[in-house]
Amino acid sequence: MTTPATEPLFDLLPIGAYRAALDGRLLRVNPAMAQLLGYTSPQEMLKACASHAFCYAQKGRHTQFMAQLYGAGVRDFESVMVRREGRVFVREHAQLLLDADGVAFGYEGALQDGPLAPGPITPETSADALHLQRLQALVDTIPDHVWMIDRQGKYVVANPAFLSVSQMSKDAVLGSTIAQIFESEQAARYVAADMQMMQDKQPILREDTYIDPKTGQTIYTELAKTPLLDTAGECIGLAGIARDITRRKQAEEAFQFKQMQLSTLINSIQDHIWQIDREGYYMLANPAFLDAHDLKLESLLGKSPKDIFGTERGSRYHASNLSVMVNGETLIHDDVAPHPQTGEPMYLELIKTPLKNENGQCIGLVGIARDITPRKLVEVALTQAKDSAEMAERAKAEFLANMSHEIRTPMNAVIGMSDLLMETALSAEQHEFADTIRTSSDQLLSLINDILDFSKIESGHLSLEQVPVALNDCVESALDLTANPATTKGLDLLYWMDDEVPRTVLGDSTRLRQVFVNLISNAVKFTQQGEVVVTLTRRLGSGGEPLMHASVRDTGIGIPADRVDRLFQVFSQVDTSTTRHYGGTGLGLAICKRLVGLMGGRIWVESELGVGSNFQFEIPLHAVQTGPISWSSAGEQALTGRRVLVVDDNATNRRILDLQTTRWGMHPVSVASGEQALNLLAGGEHFDVALLDVQMPGMDGYELARRIRLSHSASKLPLLVLTSQGMDGVRSRELGVAQTLAKPIKSAQLMAALTRVLDRTVAIPIRNVGSQSAPAPLSSMATEPLGSSATTAQPAKAKLADVHPMRILLAEDNLVNQRVAALILQGLGYRIEMAANGEIALQMMHESVLTQAFDLVLMDVQMPQMDGLEATRRIRAELAAGHQPQIVAMTANAMEGDREVCIQAGMNDYLSKPIKPASLAQALTEAASRRAAKMVSIVPSNSY
Repeated sequence: MTTPATEPLFDLLPIGAYRAALDGRLLRVNPAMAQLLGYTSPQEMLKACASHAFCYAQKGRHTQFMAQLYGAGVRDFESVMVRREGRVFVREHAQLLLDADGVAFGYEGALQDGPLAPGPITPETSADALHLQRLQALVDTIPDHVWMIDRQGKYVVANPAFLSVSQMSKDAVLGSTIAQIFESEQAARYVAADMQMMQDKQPILREDTYIDPKTGQTIYTELAKTPLLDTAGECIGLAGIARDITRRKQAEEAFQFKQMQLSTLINSIQDHIWQIDREGYYMLANPAFLDAHDLKLESLLGKSPKDIFGTERGSRYHASNLSVMVNGETLIHDDVAPHPQTGEPMYLELIKTPLKNENGQCIGLVGIARDITPRKLVEVALTQAKDSAEMAERAKAEFLANMSHEIRTPMNAVIGMSDLLMETALSAEQHEFADTIRTSSDQLLSLINDILDFSKIESGHLSLEQVPVALNDCVESALDLTANPATTKGLDLLYWMDDEVPRTVLGDSTRLRQVFVNLISNAVKFTQQGEVVVTLTRRLGSGGEPLMHASVRDTGIGIPADRVDRLFQVFSQVDTSTTRHYGGTGLGLAICKRLVGLMGGRIWVESELGVGSNFQFEIPLHAVQTGPISWSSAGEQALTGRRVLVVDDNATNRRILDLQTTRWGMHPVSVASGEQALNLLAGGEHFDVALLDVQMPGMDGYELARRIRLSHSASKLPLLVLTSQGMDGVRSRELGVAQTLAKPIKSAQLMAALTRVLDRTVAIPIRNVGSQSAPAPLSSMATEPLGSSATTAQPAKAKLADVHPMRILLAEDNLVNQRVAALILQGLGYRIEMAANGEIALQMMHESVLTQAFDLVLMDVQMPQMDGLEATRRIRAELAAGHQPQIVAMTANAMEGDREVCIQAGMNDYLSKPIKPASLAQALTEAASRRAAKMVSIVPSNSY
């Protein structure tokens, strides 16, 4: 039987405990078991679950349980029990209840969701003692401290956990009083509390502490004590349970500390932080949020966005919050709201993140808003500044384009008229005046082009082409453009391209030539005597990529070391004094630096004062595969094995000629003077051909040729003379010179000349890559030797109009430009008709269809009434295909993109003013060819 003294302890047990009849009817459960299985009280559980069998999730588990229990009397089990909301895995300790005769009348057990360590129960003859033993066995498995004392304060029950605190054996504790176990001060406190409780007959539940005797640390406990009453209601003792909650207390303190840290952090953050629950009501907000919206925390909590911000904004915020919580995804966006104090726009960067519980269910939302108003204001200011800068840039570009047009228009007249004037019969003095006007005009035009180029580069309007470029052509054309000033000074202008450099590369031929022209012109300008040498080699970059290395070396005045850094700066010169000897704007090298930079390379200079300078640049090398040069194989066959005598006082030129001729299989012998050459010939040396420099000290090339002719005829030793000071055709013929070549010596021309004199059965054309119909330069024209069959009478030169007859309309509003163009075209044999603007030109085009259509229109762009672009569009739209003329823009618009605009409008070609006769003749020739090809495609072929 159960005695009244033990019943309160049953209910105080922190683990589940039950008592049942042999048929499984539950007689009693304690609160811990009811809570474990999801019930609020033992009464609720007994009402819902009358049988122990109903507690198991597995069908038939209770039958197995009883069989095992009958077999052993005391058993440990592992089972899955039914919980109100789901299931729970438990470890269960159970034992049979036996009467005084040893007959089972029921069973009782304890269960928890952790391991049990039950002890044996020894049956006693006394029912109370037996029950106490069973209860003792039950509480021994409990990890909490469990004890009972009687009315005199003596311990009658103590489990192992309690004994571990007192560090005494069970026998020493049972029957002892509190004062005998604990220290006097602690014992007095416990005794006083216990006596008061037994007097008040009221249970207590509180937290307590004690010092662990093993470690000396403070242990926190959750203490539960309840008085034990007999049937008469008299207190006969008390039962107590103490649970070690030290870890929980430490966790709570750590959690509180973390919360304090988090709260301090959130409150110190200047961003606005808030929390919304699942229904959309505010649960938290930091001071930054409250201050920004002029709110108090108590007026915010439990309110919705509509309550705080009004219907319009609040509804928008509420909808956004619900969307985040429904979708479960973070939302980042910008928002703008009126500032609560000033009403000015307040720009916010919002981040809203769903708040989820341990099961992944969304229970609310956390929002962070950063005030980005200062940044937005800066962005607005930057945008306005950018717009202003772009507007200024557009105005600058328009101004430059207009200035280019306005300057080039009178320049066209100056250059054109001076060209025409110089072709008339003038006295020597008049010719000098006209030549001065022409030269100054060219210098002024060069200055204008430099300024416009630099402006285009600086404004980012300059783009580079990526097309195949013939390097020989590019460098040689640059040398042609700079040859005159070099010849005037008597300088040797030389160049060499290494065999490893590809002859055709990808790049922008115009801009690469511009770099070479600027560097070579600069070298010639600052060199009074000696040489200017251009060299191209192949190098490898730091990453192994191929580079083209170009060098322009001179023997000029050199540059002081402390002024080298000025060279590539805009409008900067080494000598800035008002008495400087050399003029210029200082733009040339600055343009070179920027162009080389656009090509992906770098440029630098090495110089020594009084010795000379070496300007160098490197750009990426992208070779293009091309077919063999037509004259190469034939020329090399004619030259292979031939001996050539090279006579030149310039060591660099001798080296270049040696390398060139060796490349073709020849055997060169080089000497520095005429005397050395004559000694070789006098000594019996045999040569197939000789290359003689004209400008040599002591004995010049012509004198050497005269003395060679005393012993060697023209057929025995052909002579080629090299000069940088113009040609003397009469003297060359007298001396039997086979050909005169102008420096710098071009590889193709030299090969052609050598092949011509050594093997006249091989016809080697002198090829000028990139210009299909350009005449051969003067330096490549042969001077016939004495005895030549060439006739002295030259036929009259045919005019271009005889070769390509066309009816031409000139649309130009400027009277001076009309006159210049008319005179140039007249010189080419053409008679033209004039139109003062695009509207008149369009009308004349329509009228010509009825009589004789115009073949070509030279169209100015900027004209009153109707400009050239609109006139071109109208012509293309309104005239039939068979009456469509070739249209060539002839305009002072020379900015980047002007050509493309003209082509897009329907024009076929583009010429920028000032118009040069040669350029116009070339454009007319190409236009005639295009028109002829077009007419062939339009006229149907004869079917017979």
